[in-house]
Amino acid sequence: MAPPVHILDLPVEVAFFILDRLPHDCLVAFSSCSRQCRGLSLPLLFRSMALSPESIAHLEAKEDFERLRLGVTEISINTYRQHIADAGIDTVLDHLRICLAALTLFPHMKNLSITLTRLSAIYAQTLQFDRWVLDGIFLAISTSLGERYSTLEHLSLNIPRVGDDFSTPVARIKNHISEVNQRFLGLTADSKLVEDNIPYPPGLRTTTINIDYDNALHDSGLPYLNILKLSSQTLESLEIYSRMHRALGMWTATFQLDGTWPRVRNLLLCHSFLTNQDVLEQMAQRFPNVEEVEVIERFLQRGPATASLHNLRAMKMLRQVTLPWAWEGTLSVVPMPLRDLERAVDAFVSHGLQRLERVVFTTRIGSETPLVGKCAVQREQMGRWSLRWVDPPSDDEIKAISFSHSL
Repeated sequence: MAPPVHILDLPVEVAFFILDRLPHDCLVAFSSCSRQCRGLSLPLLFRSMALSPESIAHLEAKEDFERLRLGVTEISINTYRQHIADAGIDTVLDHLRICLAALTLFPHMKNLSITLTRLSAIYAQTLQFDRWVLDGIFLAISTSLGERYSTLEHLSLNIPRVGDDFSTPVARIKNHISEVNQRFLGLTADSKLVEDNIPYPPGLRTTTINIDYDNALHDSGLPYLNILKLSSQTLESLEIYSRMHRALGMWTATFQLDGTWPRVRNLLLCHSFLTNQDVLEQMAQRFPNVEEVEVIERFLQRGPATASLHNLRAMKMLRQVTLPWAWEGTLSVVPMPLRDLERAVDAFVSHGLQRLERVVFTTRIGSETPLVGKCAVQREQMGRWSLRWVDPPSDDEIKAISFSHSL
């Protein structure tokens, strides 16, 4: 039997490999044993880092730089900050290039969040994040990470604009944006053939895509979802959320997916998806084993119509649905009679959703300082349904609402 080896005598990467598998409370206890233990475990206790040219330089100047960088597992890159956006597109792209190149410093990174600049007041300085820019970002990430690219598990994209064209008729703006995109990618007209060879992350387990759809997508579909292609056998959770205010169903008309993701169990969607039956049926085919769906409507002004809820019938494996709903009698929203809730649940059950166990309705209470509460319609014994609070507000906040209603 080999003699015992103290963890402090191991190579740093081996020690990190062992400590990284400890529960958080055990890691805290280990860090309190001695100054050496504290120094070794400190990077693992602070695993998140927001990348910027300044933070990268600050980290590299630290005496314990090597140990600190090995402990980082969560990275965020944000060009949204006002002083960056106001400086112009060249500053934004320089910031992005430096941060993407620095990813090679963090061999244990598993979570990556990228938030890109919103619209500039000067349209000519606005970068359109079309598929070429997104492809360029992933090409840069894969180049930085090399073989470790396959270890990326969680990806969050927060993007201000997406599409192949601006809705504005000003041609010079579009031409300028196209030139900016070309400079960022270093592409020529002949090199667009590389698009089929862009390496998207192959091992993603969860993905959040948060986009301001501020321009029409025309017939281009949603090409940024190409990033999910290589994750068809690993992806478990997907969020697609838009903060956009436009006619329901307008941009979902051209929604396209190519592939099947059998391991996805959780979907979070913006409300607009509920207005398009074709889209939901496509999702039911692409995500055949989805068990939980959460629908987000930013201002929660009223719940989706019963007819829209009816469209979820294509997802036969559903166990729980979370929906925005405006309750009858609340102060800040258009009243929605509770009997509509009963109709909605009946619509689910009558279309063969035998696995459905719970429908959670999220409501906003109060007009000045709204409080979001959740109420669930839950399957009880003998197949009966009951209505109860999940996250109850105070009695004063719900005094105008009667929840004695049972289904």
